[in-house]
Order: sequence, then structure tokens, then C-alpha cells
Amino acid sequence: MISPFQLATTIQRTVGNAFHVVPRPDHPLLISGPDILIGGEGKLTAVYLILESTKQSQLRARITAARLALPIQTRMVAFGTLNTSSALNNLLRNFDEVLEGNISSQHLIRYATSDSRPNINQNDLIEIRARHSIEFTTALQITMLRRRHQFESKSAESIMDDLGNRGYIKRVGEGQRRSVAQEIEISGSNVVSVRSDEGTYSHLKSVWRSGLIDKYILDTGVPYANYNTMPSILLADNWPSMKTDPDKPARVAAFSGWIIAQPSTTEDIEELVKRAQYITRKRINERT
Repeated sequence: MISPFQLATTIQRTVGNAFHVVPRPDHPLLISGPDILIGGEGKLTAVYLILESTKQSQLRARITAARLALPIQTRMVAFGTLNTSSALNNLLRNFDEVLEGNISSQHLIRYATSDSRPNINQNDLIEIRARHSIEFTTALQITMLRRRHQFESKSAESIMDDLGNRGYIKRVGEGQRRSVAQEIEISGSNVVSVRSDEGTYSHLKSVWRSGLIDKYILDTGVPYANYNTMPSILLADNWPSMKTDPDKPARVAAFSGWIIAQPSTTEDIEELVKRAQYITRKRINERT
């Protein structure tokens, strides 16, 4: 299978200066976005290269995130030689176009430069994005406010042990949460700690993906929200940061429903859950 960079180069040579072709684009709210973006003449196409090694849970999260973050008119294309299972076939229904088999890049170029429109219910997507915006901005505001204050600090592991001893529901991390050390449910909110011996990026990628999968169900390209889910708390011993964009970890976590918090005290984390749920519900109700 051709790499995103090779394919992007081929496409750019064909479409010329009328379009911009970007492989592996960096989006401020996405840890993992489309493999290629093709934009020009008022059109935007997000391309996902489907390989035999493509994990469906990761692809589901990436589709969900892109529908929430990219312009509503973005066309989403699955491109590759697909040996499809029934489960993958169901997932492929969320793309606006599926180009499979031994095809050339010309098919992709023809679609990207066409006037085709997304095959989604745009009214539903607009409504879902409005609700998601409230949840995202609330989680990010709480995260950034907590970052500015100094809290009495314990280890994330000790907080989780204490919460477990108080009778809250302990959950076993799923496959997409391998970097999560522990997970507990408090009144519908997930509280997790992350392993201090692993890199920040792997932690965030895991919870970012799981948050999107837990909160949204894809149906013909639209990520319908599970309205029973509540804001989640990510306890991190070390505040995550990136050299090129220090606040991106906070943004991408909040985008998928996670509030990053320093492990302070057990009582403080319990209160944080209550406060985050109350503020989120209040803002959503005010909108409706």
C-alpha cells in the first residue's frame, strides 16, 4: 500500500495549484486525523487509507473525531484494497465514498475534485456538534482552571485505591485503554489514572480514543451522542505537555470528554466529578 506522503505527492502533481494536498495533517483537537486532506475550490476531502492492519476501534474513533472537528461539508473517503469483514463493512458505511480494489489514485482525484456532497444527515450532525461544543468547552475550562491552582498532591494510584475502597465501581480497562492503570466509575463518570512509567502521548491516545467510542455511536457517518455519558476525569501525576503546542494535550483530552486533573485528595476528586456533571448539565439545559 502506498504511503500517505507518496499518495499526496501524486495527487498534488495532478491537481496542480488549485488544490492543497496535506499528508498526515496536524489538527489542534485531534490526536489522529485523516491520512490526507485535499482542499480547494471550496471543497474539502478527508482520505483514510485502509490497510489489513487497520484496527477498527481506532478507525471508529478517527471517523467520529473528524465528523465533530472538520467542516460539516467535508467528504470522507476510505481508500485501499479492502478484504472486508462484516464488522468492517458496517464501519465503511460511515464514509461518503469507498474506493476499494486495485484502483488508481485517479479515482480518488476525480472524487476530490467533483461536486459530490457528504452522504450524511447534516441537520443531525449540526445538532450533535452544538452539544459536543458545550461539553468540550466545559471540560477544557475546568481543566485549565485546575491547572492554574496548586493542590495538595498525592499519587494517582493512591487516589484510585482510596476511591475503590469507598465502594465505587471498578472497571477493567478495555483493549484501547492498555495504558490506563486503573478505572473507576463515579455516578456515571469514569475516573482513570495513567501509568507514570509510560509516555504521555500513549496515555492521551488511549483515552482520547476510548472517550470518543464510549460517547458516540456512528450511524451512516453521523456520531450520535450517548446522552447518558458524563464528563470523565484523567488523573495524571505529571501534567502532559507538547513542545510544539503545550496546551494541545488539554484540548484533545477535553475534545473527547476528559478533564485532566492533578491527583489532589480523594474528597476533591469526588467533588470535581459532581461539579463537572452539574456545570455540563446546566449549560446543556440552558441551550435547550
